[in-house]
Amino acid sequence: MLPYIVASLFALMMLIDIILMSLFPKYIPPYSVFILAVFAIFLIPFSIWYLYMLYKLIKRRNEHFKRQRKLLADIVSYLREIAKKRGIDISVQLAFLERSLREAELEEEPRSPILWVLLILAVSFVIFYVYHFLTKDYYVHEKREDVILERLNDVLRALGLPTLTYKRDIPIPRRNTILYVVLTIVTLGIFSAYWTYVITKDPNNHFKEHAKWEDELIKILKESLTI
Repeated sequence: MLPYIVASLFALMMLIDIILMSLFPKYIPPYSVFILAVFAIFLIPFSIWYLYMLYKLIKRRNEHFKRQRKLLADIVSYLREIAKKRGIDISVQLAFLERSLREAELEEEPRSPILWVLLILAVSFVIFYVYHFLTKDYYVHEKREDVILERLNDVLRALGLPTLTYKRDIPIPRRNTILYVVLTIVTLGIFSAYWTYVITKDPNNHFKEHAKWEDELIKILKESLTI
């Protein structure tokens, strides 16, 4: 986000130089050459790296959401087989769990990394929306995940299996996008450094938490083979 704001400021300065040159033919722009040099040496390579980083963050979002849905769908199938073999009716508990999975599939649609990068190139302020969904989507995803784990425990309990004891240690906090946008604009992009840190840190913490309950669940399912 910062390179786009800096580039906009540079462009504004150059526009002022052009206006001054048109009004005063003898005016020699003091900053234009320097601006172009800085833009070429620093901003262009940095912008390329920055856009690639956003591409990877969006792609990672899509892959994680897809992987989780597939994992839980496989678990549901496995639990249904256990219930069938033991002659236990878990249709009610499974219905609630599967409804949550359908909601996740409907609401966690993939977002094209290439499309969003191109949109940012075309209209730079689109980047605020990209930061918004990279912040909000994980928060909503995690809240839904907590509900899914509760309903998964209901199924395990109905089957007479041990339930998950997992408790989330580092939940993703609710963040105010409007406040973050205002702070970014007011600080001329400096706050965006923290926002970039947030959209990297929150998913990383979520992945660590996800690994905890996934490992515990796999252990429970393995033990079910001996019960």
